Amino acid sequence: MHKIFARRDERLFLWATLFLSVLTVLSALFQRTPHPESEPSFEHMYGAQEVLGGAGCVVLLLLAVVLTKRGVGGAGECRLAERLSDNPYPLLLSYLGVLVAASVMVYHNRPLNIDEYSVYFQAEVFAAGKLTGQFPPALVPWLVPSGHENHFFTVSPESGRIVTSYWPGFSLLLAPFARLGVPWLLNPLLATGTLYFLWRISLRLFNEKVAAGWVLLFSAASTAVAVNGISYYAMSGHLFLNVLYAWLLLELTPARLLLAGLAGSLALLQHNPVPHLLFALPWMVWILRQPRCLGKITLLLLGYLPLVVGGGFGWVWMKMAIMQAGAGSGAPGAALGASDAAVTGKANVPDQDGVCRLLQTPYRLLKEILTLPDFDFLWLRLLGFLKLFAWAVPGLPILAMLGWRRLRGEDSLLRLWAWAALTTVVGYLFVPVSQGHGWGFRYFHSAWAALPLLAASFVLQPGAAGSSFRRCICLLTVVSLFLANGLRFWQTERFIARHLQQLPPVEKKVDDDTVQLVFIDGLQGYFAQDLVQNDPFLRENTIFFISRGGPENRRMLQTHFPSARRVARKGLHGVWIVDAAEWRALLAPESS
Repeated sequence: MHKIFARRDERLFLWATLFLSVLTVLSALFQRTPHPESEPSFEHMYGAQEVLGGAGCVVLLLLAVVLTKRGVGGAGECRLAERLSDNPYPLLLSYLGVLVAASVMVYHNRPLNIDEYSVYFQAEVFAAGKLTGQFPPALVPWLVPSGHENHFFTVSPESGRIVTSYWPGFSLLLAPFARLGVPWLLNPLLATGTLYFLWRISLRLFNEKVAAGWVLLFSAASTAVAVNGISYYAMSGHLFLNVLYAWLLLELTPARLLLAGLAGSLALLQHNPVPHLLFALPWMVWILRQPRCLGKITLLLLGYLPLVVGGGFGWVWMKMAIMQAGAGSGAPGAALGASDAAVTGKANVPDQDGVCRLLQTPYRLLKEILTLPDFDFLWLRLLGFLKLFAWAVPGLPILAMLGWRRLRGEDSLLRLWAWAALTTVVGYLFVPVSQGHGWGFRYFHSAWAALPLLAASFVLQPGAAGSSFRRCICLLTVVSLFLANGLRFWQTERFIARHLQQLPPVEKKVDDDTVQLVFIDGLQGYFAQDLVQNDPFLRENTIFFISRGGPENRRMLQTHFPSARRVARKGLHGVWIVDAAEWRALLAPESS
């Protein structure tokens, strides 16, 4: 093994990777609990998945070492990386095909949780050519779980108008695909597009053309990119738009500066503005240090302006109007509280006049976001960084840190990527929210592209060419491309399948003269309330309700659906059939 890891930094990579892999396994064992329904989602997912994740890193590294010692891969050069540098399209098309298939077969072609459903819901609203969804006011308490109202959704109980509390950028991207009936296609395209633009960036940043192939391999073989790329999370949008933003800023021409601002504004609106703000900060500082910086930064900011004003501030004011319609003078404040919740993860209670709260919003957001971390929060962030490690090519963050160290003193744009990664890491140390559900480390994903770029700069450093170490890393990446992605796809499918198994037996096809009402008890099972997912205009014949307890459910059914009869139950969950005419009569005022 000493012949493979001959240099000191190569041995550092080996031992640091093994240490972090073992630490991941031990911390995951510590997080395991026999009662997952009583545990926060992030801690539960970590304990359930990262024992295999950390152990898999060890197995893949040892497998790569064995293959290297057996002479697999030739004399040390990564021929696959050389081919991909010249022609990446076979890999990109194959990658896209795998992600498209996995989004349907692995991810079950539906949002897993409320984070994904909220932005998917809004995309369906936009696809219908509207700005807000519409629920019957009388049924809002059953259609929107109390923990979701004014936290994940902004809803007026009086009018029934409803929108996501998140910023609308990702929903805008998703809307055309929802309109065409292929919402599962967007994130695979964004993930593949990320790989393509990283390849283009690498061709510009590195003297050696082969670096582009290495960056492409590192990215395709990292499971955080692939699994987010089959989900309904906005993470793939954040990553793609930040990569596009950086690619546009490779040349500071007027057209590219304006386009970069436009891409940046869409990144700000993806689901909240923090990820892009942290990523873009080093790039803006760099532009301010260039000749004629004032004109350049002005063009960049002009590119931001239209979407930020219309899609950002306009979105906040629209939510204020929704709340004001049903809550009197305090409503604008409530709408701002819902908007803040999309950034901070905290819901706010309306307590002041809306205009005053609007003026106080920047100060209040900074006060709530910039919080000194305590021990429990630092522990969660440590687990997040271990997930970052376990959801990439084994040791990729170590290679990236070694690559950053090599860049000290050099005037290279690669250093901007390192600073973007650092500002993201440090910034989220002071944002006191757990990522909840999610794949990999969500709060770093917007800057994730720094890892393959910096890692390639280390692997291709002078003196390493033709070494056994380079061949070992190449083999490690190739086996990860198939085995690590395969493991994470299997874990993801099993997790989602178990979640969906909580549903009571539901008929997939319902007669046109009946409507199926599915009551979900939010206290039974694991995050069962996230199973309450409906079309924003209730156009389907199966409607999911959150149970408000047997007596209240029965009173509601007797009031609005005298024909209701229960046809199935599973624990405290139940399925009822009602007459379609009664259902349409309840919807008629809203549809008119």
